[in-house]
Amino acid sequence: MSEATPDRLDRIERILEQTAQLAQQTAQLAQQTAQQQQQLTSRFDSLVSETQRLFNRLGEQQSLTSSAVESLSDAVTRLTQNAEADRVRWRETQNEIRQIWQYLLQQRGNGRGEG
Repeated sequence: MSEATPDRLDRIERILEQTAQLAQQTAQLAQQTAQQQQQLTSRFDSLVSETQRLFNRLGEQQSLTSSAVESLSDAVTRLTQNAEADRVRWRETQNEIRQIWQYLLQQRGNGRGEG
């Protein structure tokens, strides 16, 4: 059994060396994972910050757009009212011109009849 003991001790030493190597690799992987996690956290924080900034900007743009749409709507309403008023005035002017034309035609006709 004394001969088996050195082999067994050698195996135990190899296992301990492998375990130490694995522990070292695990520690390195844990450190790399922690660094990657920190980078991802930083990127995520930046993304959240940028997203918030964009949402704020979109809100401001939406307010400006709403104001512009209201202003345009008011302008179109005024233009429509002005166009309708102009149409009414144009009809009235046409009627006045017709009346004047008819009056002139009557005066001309009356002038011939008397002459």
